[in-house]
Amino acid sequence: MVTAVVTGSSYLSIIVPGELFKDAYRDRGLAAKNLSRTTEDSGTVVVPLVPWSAAGVFMAATLGVETLSYAPWAVMNYTGFLFALLLGATGWGIAPKIRDDETVPGS
Repeated sequence: MVTAVVTGSSYLSIIVPGELFKDAYRDRGLAAKNLSRTTEDSGTVVVPLVPWSAAGVFMAATLGVETLSYAPWAVMNYTGFLFALLLGATGWGIAPKIRDDETVPGS
């Protein structure tokens, strides 16, 4: 979420944390799809709520309201990371790594 708010870029909120945490997920025996889901839940869905992001500007211009004015109705955008924390804390839905080559493209 920090990367999303600081940069206002959904792409960087996937790439930067994904690269930073890929070894930690691998060392803990977790499947790469867990990292993918976490970066989506806590990064890219928050970007439309950031007023200086391209998504925030587009949403505000399209809807004709300020970015934070539609925040109460964008429930998925600000609760996604709460579900990621809940899943991580309970272990429910967390996939173990099955193959060593799962992060290789096409595997």
